Amino acid sequence: MSQSNKSLDVNETLVSTEAFLIKNKQKLIMALVAVAVVFGAFFGGRYYLNSQNEEGQAAIALGQTYVQQGDWKKAVEGDGAQFKGYKKLADTYSWTDAGNVAHMYAGIAYFNLGEYKKAIEELESFSAKGDATASANALAALGNAYIADKQLDNGVKNLKKAADKADNEALSPEYLIQAGLVLESQGKKSEANALYVRIKNDYPRSRYSQNSLQNGVATSPEIDKYIERTK
Repeated sequence: MSQSNKSLDVNETLVSTEAFLIKNKQKLIMALVAVAVVFGAFFGGRYYLNSQNEEGQAAIALGQTYVQQGDWKKAVEGDGAQFKGYKKLADTYSWTDAGNVAHMYAGIAYFNLGEYKKAIEELESFSAKGDATASANALAALGNAYIADKQLDNGVKNLKKAADKADNEALSPEYLIQAGLVLESQGKKSEANALYVRIKNDYPRSRYSQNSLQNGVATSPEIDKYIERTK
């Protein structure tokens, strides 16, 4: 490939941080909703083993409908009736696991409302316990919030932490691809390349690293395109 064609390929493929977020916003929202469901399932059983968390668990459950419906304003602020909102619940039950999870829900809500600094504050206050997937998703959510707030270095750092925490073929490559795209948008091609090479070497069964068939013809793994353009 000539240098001019290679440059053209990069220009067509490489997205700015803002374009990346616009293009992937729906995907990010769905991922964060999935995170919420994961946390609800993971911590739910634990609350009932500890009497001080029963009240907080019941209060948190009242907001699940708003999360599933994407009614983020009510999710974070409450409905003016029974549900008090995750922000208030995080403060009210701050000493419990219930309050800890409320920080996560509040962060998700603020992210989807476009209030990224508040999202970061809540997600930084969340402490995942025990489950590697839940912890990884929390770190990825925080990374995306930092990216949306244009704190790109912090975003990349947390996405890389998420990949390390998950350490599996499904999640880790996704987080590393996101981090790599942000690094590319910053002109940090060598750092992005290192992440792409890591995907190919460490996660050979991921969807990015496997050969595919097009019209019966085997094609190179998708990750090779990322590696080639960042050489």
